[in-house]
Amino acid sequence: MFGVLLMMAPPSQELEPPAVAPQWPCLMRAETARRYLDLGPEVFRREIVRRLPAVVLGGRRHYDKSDLDSWIELKLGRSGADKEKDWLKHIDGND
Repeated sequence: MFGVLLMMAPPSQELEPPAVAPQWPCLMRAETARRYLDLGPEVFRREIVRRLPAVVLGGRRHYDKSDLDSWIELKLGRSGADKEKDWLKHIDGND
């Protein structure tokens, strides 16, 4: 007697990517940096907080986008990782 009415968006509207890629700030608070890297809280603490330098502004840690990008390149094993950054010398890219 009673039916369920499901309203679904047309397929062309379901998973449409945004028209413009998000603009990430050059300095990111920890939560923003975590979302940028798409990491869970524990992995972010283990891989980023304990290894990458941060700038404290307003009592909060901020991470440089270029450091995060260099960390990604290092983890991917790309030779283009920024070798000028001192903190990179202390990270084993294979762990």
